[in-house]
Amino acid sequence: MSRHVFLSPHFDDAIFSCGGTIHQLRQRGQRVLIITVMGGDVPSDFPHTPITQELHARWQAGHDPIARRRREDEEAARKLGAELLRLAVPDCIYRAVNGAPLYPTEAALWGEIHPLDRLEDWLRDDPFTDAFVADTQALYAPLGVGQHVDHRLVRSWAVALQARYPALHVQFYTDFPYMKDSTKIIEAINTFDMVVQPRWVYLDEHDLSAKVDAMACYESQISSFWADKEAMKRDVQLSFRIKTELWGERYWARA
Repeated sequence: MSRHVFLSPHFDDAIFSCGGTIHQLRQRGQRVLIITVMGGDVPSDFPHTPITQELHARWQAGHDPIARRRREDEEAARKLGAELLRLAVPDCIYRAVNGAPLYPTEAALWGEIHPLDRLEDWLRDDPFTDAFVADTQALYAPLGVGQHVDHRLVRSWAVALQARYPALHVQFYTDFPYMKDSTKIIEAINTFDMVVQPRWVYLDEHDLSAKVDAMACYESQISSFWADKEAMKRDVQLSFRIKTELWGERYWARA
C-alpha cells in the first residue's frame, strides 16, 4: 500500500496544520509518514544568539530542547498512528556558516533566506529516491504562510521534487497558526511560479478531537501561540470551522 508523506519543517508543523487529515487517512487504513526536515541536533559549537536564548527560555525544555521536542513529536505521531522520519538538518535558529549564525534574531526568521542557506547543503540523507516516490501516493508540504524561512525552504524542496518527478502528486497545506491572517495566505500564493487551486479536507468532531489531542503533546510549543491547552483547543475549533459541526483543512495544488 502506498503512503501519504507529509513534509514538516519542524516537529509540530504537519500535525498543527494537517492533524485532522492525518487522523482521517489512518481511520481509512492509509499509511502516513511525517518527515521532519529540520530535525537535526544543535551543533555542539553553535554560539548562543538572541533568538536561541529567547526560545529556550520560552520552551523551558532544559539544556537539550531538541531531545524534548523529539519526544513530544513521537507521542503526537503515536496518537495519530503516523510513522516518523527525521532528517539531520538543524532548525534555522541553529544553522551557521563558518561559525556565523545565519538567523540570529526573531526578525531574521521571517526575512530573506540567507544566500548561503541552501537546503541541499544541509541534507545528509535525501529519502526521495525513485523507489520512495513510487511508494508515495501524495506529498504534502507547507504553503509557506507567514514566510518563515524554514517553511519556504521546505516548500521550495517540494516544488523541486514535483519538477523531478512529474507524476508525484504534491499538495501544499495552509500553515497553522499563521493561516489565521488571510492576507498571509494570499502573500504565500503570490510567491508561487505556478497557479494553484484550493481543495478542502472536511473533518468531523472525531478528526478535530484527535488533532487537538495530538497538538497538546507539544507542551514546549503551546506558549509560543496560546496561553494554555484550553486556549489552543478553542483556537483550533474556531480557526478550522467551516460551519456548525463541520471543520476543514485546506490544501493547494497545481491547477
